[in-house]
Amino acid sequence: MKPSSNNLDFAIFFISCRKALEFAIDASFSELVNEGDNANVMKFISSTGVNQSRLGHIIEDIQSLAHGLRWVNVSAV
Repeated sequence: MKPSSNNLDFAIFFISCRKALEFAIDASFSELVNEGDNANVMKFISSTGVNQSRLGHIIEDIQSLAHGLRWVNVSAV
């Protein structure tokens, strides 16, 4: 899967998601509901396969941070 739209738009969504996860971990939250308005971004974050896109390292970072929490729900609104 590769984001086909503007990579900068995707990067902004991914980085804001990572910042939200970092905040949740720093604030000692153990559960997180991560909702976003970009269905593709939410699909990338919740996927379990290897991501070969240019932003794959950010996606993997988000997934790694999420695994540190007890419970995470990712959904598009």
